Amino acid sequence: MQILTEEIQQELRATRGELNLTRFQLSKELGLSLPTTGKIINSSAPMVVSNTVFNKVIEWIKTKEAK
Repeated sequence: MQILTEEIQQELRATRGELNLTRFQLSKELGLSLPTTGKIINSSAPMVVSNTVFNKVIEWIKTKEAK
């Protein structure tokens, strides 16, 4: 289990906004379910998530920042 911090959550929200993605589009890009995507965007941080969810979010943010 990993801790998704407020900083990571804000970065995810900002990147989603820059790319103008819906929650559905973001969930497809992350490879996560729509309910999980909604939870990591809308719930208050910090929050505990699985290693898989944490790694997918971090890798997606890194990939989008590199472009």
